[in-house]
Amino acid sequence: TDVMMHLAGQSSDGRIRDYFTEEFARERQTTLVALAARLDSILRHESLRLSFGSDTFVDFREAMDGGAIILINAGGPTLPRSHTRLIQSLLVSDLRQAVFVRRERQRPFTWFLDEAQCLFSQASDTENVSTLLSMARSFGTNLVLITQSLIAASPSQDFLTSVDTNFRWLLLFRCGLKDAAIVEPALPTSGRVVS
Repeated sequence: TDVMMHLAGQSSDGRIRDYFTEEFARERQTTLVALAARLDSILRHESLRLSFGSDTFVDFREAMDGGAIILINAGGPTLPRSHTRLIQSLLVSDLRQAVFVRRERQRPFTWFLDEAQCLFSQASDTENVSTLLSMARSFGTNLVLITQSLIAASPSQDFLTSVDTNFRWLLLFRCGLKDAAIVEPALPTSGRVVS
């Protein structure tokens, strides 16, 4: 606890300092044990521990405004799925915040999000992506969601409506009947038979 209090005292955020100096001691023991177990599970992996403890980070706003190329691998075979979801949630949240504070909105930036269906496993991520789909263009940012199945990437009918409303381009290669039924109302019908 001495180390924690020392670190909290160095924080520039007054809410963090106040929480640890005034409220933390009143937390129930069961809460602290559960928190310690979750943190231990996350920080046991060296790559996550190094990432969360790093002094440097990628400033998404600065990178977008500067036209940088950003490649992110949010998972891999060595991380449990729960850890990958945590990383994805943090990235989508950071991306949303960065898009809305862009200074160079006239310089277009496009994010390509592969395996996009993975971004919809939690309600907060779905909300962040939906907000980005409806508002990011006005901040000079475009999203390309890449997925093998529209059904897997569609958490709800509301989200599909958002896709239909906000996507300028929808590129489909081979798809199943369920995916075809989703996009059929949005496709113009010419009456021509293509052979």
